[in-house]
Amino acid sequence: MVKWSPPPQGWLKINVDAGLSIAKKRAVSDFIIRNDEGFIMGLGFQ
Repeated sequence: MVKWSPPPQGWLKINVDAGLSIAKKRAVSDFIIRNDEGFIMGLGFQ
């Protein structure tokens, strides 16, 4: 299992993920932004 690791102090970390279903002709993506303490600073999906 992959575990999230924080960025250096004073930095933000952006994690991005995406998926594609050719059969359903659909794509999805999402992102999350966290600071060095793990607090969520922003997120989004489509």
